[in-house]
Amino acid sequence: MNKIITTSALILLIIIVLPALGRAAQNIPKIQVVWRSGIIVSVLVASNTTSDQLKSLINEFRKARITSSLTKYIPATTPGIKGNPYSQVIIFVFSDPKWATENEYKKYERASMRSQAGKIIAKTYLNHIRASYEWNMLDGKEYGSLGYDEGGTRSTSYKKLF
Repeated sequence: MNKIITTSALILLIIIVLPALGRAAQNIPKIQVVWRSGIIVSVLVASNTTSDQLKSLINEFRKARITSSLTKYIPATTPGIKGNPYSQVIIFVFSDPKWATENEYKKYERASMRSQAGKIIAKTYLNHIRASYEWNMLDGKEYGSLGYDEGGTRSTSYKKLF
């Protein structure tokens, strides 16, 4: 009798869990790495990527970092650190190729938050970041979000995931 119950439970588990796992994997959008500079990586997703797919992607980055498999998604961000090529990483997810460029990032980086023009440049750039993931092994901090928060200046779509 115990064998029948155990077998039935396993079959039920397979019927319920395996399709759900397949759906979760399908929910992760394909990405294209556009550029990397130091610890920052810019990736591009399709323009029709949903918020739920972005959440799945950010959670997948987290899982990949924990399992030391980020390499299947992005190049090493700290290649000089033996044994941990991802000791620090910031991933920006865009759906508009115009904003996913290193040139646009540099404009944002140079923008002064003290001037009105600089604030507009920064806010415009941040509003094109669809999602972000950050990990810093030095302080153990990890962040995932829809949109992005740059120390109080946030994307209009900002929502903290973790």
